[in-house]
Amino acid sequence: MEYIQKLPFIFGALMALIIGIISYRDGVPRQTVYIRMAEGLVVFFILGILVRNTLEGIIEEINLKKLKDLAEQPSGNEDSGERPGMAEVGREGEGNTIDHKVGDSLETDDFQPLILDRISKKT
Repeated sequence: MEYIQKLPFIFGALMALIIGIISYRDGVPRQTVYIRMAEGLVVFFILGILVRNTLEGIIEEINLKKLKDLAEQPSGNEDSGERPGMAEVGREGEGNTIDHKVGDSLETDDFQPLILDRISKKT
């Protein structure tokens, strides 16, 4: 969030630097380079303010939606429509769940150890 506040300055300064480098490379007189850099700094600073305000609005809407979803979410498991056997792990709206059913085996019989004779060293 800290970078969003600094976005107009960073955006304006970066673009002014790029404008200066390109103008200097093209052999434009110094006075013209300075004027172009100043104009670019102002224009891109204003553009950075618009982008910052848009991003802040989007972040605010996302936070409001999360709060609204948390407020509407029922607190008990009976009304939430979860299957029996679902254990809730994360309580902070992360949606992390562990799904274990009675009779599920976590081990698989498909494991075969690596046979060292089959490995050949290529040099």
